[in-house]
Amino acid sequence: MKQVQIIDKREIDYPGKLQDTISTRFLPAPDGTTAEIYPGISLPVKAFLVSDDNQFEAPVFEMQSDYEWQVSCLNDRLKSPEKYRESGEDVEAVIAKLRKWLQEHTPN
Repeated sequence: MKQVQIIDKREIDYPGKLQDTISTRFLPAPDGTTAEIYPGISLPVKAFLVSDDNQFEAPVFEMQSDYEWQVSCLNDRLKSPEKYRESGEDVEAVIAKLRKWLQEHTPN
């Protein structure tokens, strides 16, 4: 997946080429809005970054901490291990790694 960084009303420099500036605004997302970032994985949307000419729109996500993300990964594997086994994952090994990481990074 390609990641794009949008900078409001500034020049964006790409190697060998200077792009035009774009003017944008943020619009709040309705409560409960989500966007799928990967098949089966959706995140809550906080707002939308919209170009002033309405030609471009990008979701702005509510972000989780690394710890919260790892907890959700562990819980999903415990709840639906078959989903991960189907893609060839060694679910038990990944669960062990997640538990170890969580133990080592438990917030104070």
